[in-house]
Amino acid sequence: MHTSPRHVGVASVAAKALYLYSLVCASALGAVVLAQPQETPTQKNQPSVLEVLTLNDAIGPNVFVQGNVIYQTWLQRAASSDLDVAADTTPKWSVMVRQIDMSGQPSKSATITTSSAIFANWADFPSMTIAPDGTMVAHVAETSDPNEPYAYDVVLYQSKDQGRSWTRLGTAHDDGTATEHGFVSMVPPQVQNDGVTMFWLDGRNMASDGAHGAQGGGHGGGTGAMTLRTATMQPDGSIATPVVIDDRVCDCCPTSAAMTSSGPIVAYRNRSRDEVRDISIVRFVDGKWTSPELVHHDNWEIFGCPVNGPAIDAVENRVVIVWWTAANSEPVTSAVFSSDGGATFGKRIQIAKQGDHKRPLGRVDVVLLEESGDAVVSWLSAEPTDQYAAESSSYDTGGAVLRARRIRADGHMGDPYIVAIMTPGRASGFPRMNRVGDHLFFTWTDEIETARNIYHTMVPVESIP
Repeated sequence: MHTSPRHVGVASVAAKALYLYSLVCASALGAVVLAQPQETPTQKNQPSVLEVLTLNDAIGPNVFVQGNVIYQTWLQRAASSDLDVAADTTPKWSVMVRQIDMSGQPSKSATITTSSAIFANWADFPSMTIAPDGTMVAHVAETSDPNEPYAYDVVLYQSKDQGRSWTRLGTAHDDGTATEHGFVSMVPPQVQNDGVTMFWLDGRNMASDGAHGAQGGGHGGGTGAMTLRTATMQPDGSIATPVVIDDRVCDCCPTSAAMTSSGPIVAYRNRSRDEVRDISIVRFVDGKWTSPELVHHDNWEIFGCPVNGPAIDAVENRVVIVWWTAANSEPVTSAVFSSDGGATFGKRIQIAKQGDHKRPLGRVDVVLLEESGDAVVSWLSAEPTDQYAAESSSYDTGGAVLRARRIRADGHMGDPYIVAIMTPGRASGFPRMNRVGDHLFFTWTDEIETARNIYHTMVPVESIP
């Protein structure tokens, strides 16, 4: 019988260091460790089952669920013994995958690929999905020009043996430009013989500037604009010609996609010619892609990418979208529901806003609960914590708290739930959430001194009020 985790947390950085040391010792003995640290006043309701994935440099955890099996992917810095190390000092990374069962216990890890060409980034990380025939598809960001730090491709890998071995298929796009291609979302098909639908940000129209950002590279500094494109990978591994579905989008905000009864839907941050960057959607309806439609008029005018995209989930034609904005210098996490596949949306629901020493940071995720129609939203919040500031009284000197909250389409919300406390800033990456059975699976990155580690926990759905 599964035992629900008690709500306790890691007490301090020192306690975390001791915890990590205990994991090293246990790992050498082949043991499985479940931490049971002491609770501190600012960490109430934090689950206790914090398992560190590795003491090597590890970032970018992601999660896909099929049935009662969790598939976790991540980026791990490769040990020198894993490769024939040349004279250069270019970091080499591995894209890893493993299964986690309903009790939270992981299987042996498998390597999708290892290379010095892998683009390891805190916000743009690998993902995977599984087609109805069991074929596993993963995407990896691989650099296309060593002289352009943000020139990288969306490279697809496929496994036909449940992830034990992987084949490199090539890029999802066909332009061959040394520009940015990333922030991928993938959705599996509804029926056996359909393909996996992919969405990504594509910077090919910015190639002429030849540098990144203000210096170029297809990331906001060119005369062209970042585009949103889509393509389908067929069961035989072939990739259909990519289609532009929005010709001007925010340069580096993650995308999110889901499958409705009507077809796939993608949510992303748009970009107007007046530099208003709000959340839009595009849907596949009656055999064609709709024009971009705004989810809500936040009117956030910002001259740069906030690196903060939306999250979407769908059950049949019920859809929920969650996002973060800082329009008028007021950071807010919001959500909207749809009952018609995204054709229309209800009133915006404000889930978290600045106040009481809390400031929402975004980096959202969402799960739509099939049985109730409720949604569980997760987001990062900057706020004072004992763990990162012993006497902090404001979020500017505190840590980051991963929170979750149940919301309903009518606007009713439960109390926020503390999932974990972590390092503020980019080191904490983008926490991910998915549902398996009657539990929610959370995974995130945290940094202890200079070591980045990946954690996960499972929380009963009924624990989110």
